[in-house]
Amino acid sequence: MSAGTTIYPDLLISGTHSGANRFAVYCEHKWDSHCDASQLEKYGDLAKRKNAHLAFVGANRRQTSQAAKCFERGRYACFLWEDVYSTLNAVSEKSTILAEFLSFMDAQGLSPGKPLTVETMTAFLASRDFLKSLERLAHRLNTDYDWGIVPKRYHLSRVVSDTWGSAKIDFSTENWKPAIWLGFLHNPSDHKVSLINPQRGIDLMLRIVADPKHTREIGPAIEVLESKRSELQHIAKSVLFKGDRGNRNNYSVVIIRECLGDIIEKAETEADQIIAIHSRLESWLRALFGDGKLEKSFKKVELDSGM
Repeated sequence: MSAGTTIYPDLLISGTHSGANRFAVYCEHKWDSHCDASQLEKYGDLAKRKNAHLAFVGANRRQTSQAAKCFERGRYACFLWEDVYSTLNAVSEKSTILAEFLSFMDAQGLSPGKPLTVETMTAFLASRDFLKSLERLAHRLNTDYDWGIVPKRYHLSRVVSDTWGSAKIDFSTENWKPAIWLGFLHNPSDHKVSLINPQRGIDLMLRIVADPKHTREIGPAIEVLESKRSELQHIAKSVLFKGDRGNRNNYSVVIIRECLGDIIEKAETEADQIIAIHSRLESWLRALFGDGKLEKSFKKVELDSGM
């Protein structure tokens, strides 16, 4: 692009209000690409020069949050694609182009997902559709939030997986020293626990995992965890540490759980469910890592991957 060339957002919508006043809205859309702060600042300058509004549409909350930091109040707004879908889908008489566009958005995962229900969870825990819904939620938790409360060393390997009976975000360190799993426990047999309330579905779970050969002498870490037990028991139904009677999997240094049905019972949409789920997981992470003492104890017992 040559010097002095003006770049423009993806779309310009212009027209006249009923009061005969002209309006213009520039729209920038992100789907499978990153939010570019410098690009949005240039678009903001353009909108000011043209006396126009600027709208940003992103695929996840992390993108809209990043975009919002680039905007001033007043003539700028951020939206999720699922918000756009819901608004367009509410049009009673849809043109062929609109119907095709909505179908495309739905196929690309840009529409609101169907919220989980207790009935779905209890009807058939192992159904493919249900497991796909869990994995979708895990991906959204991963992309919509930066998880800054998780210490930096765990972010070296951060993937979404459905293994060992759980759909989760897997924060792993070298040689599992240790790993942190955040997600949904749908088949508890490998974890050697029972679902908290099977009549209301699966469990939301936080698990700190380490190879037993690395946890033979972790007394200082257990002491720190014990100091946090009371706080954790106020915000989770089940709190188990290595050595506890109910913790029969010797890979589990920590496993914290709550019945998912209880957490999402007041949420009416998938978006509301994700907010409630993230809030609960973040509260557990803050109790564990917020004061830095647990990470210091992990280093003392060499559960630090040499970092």
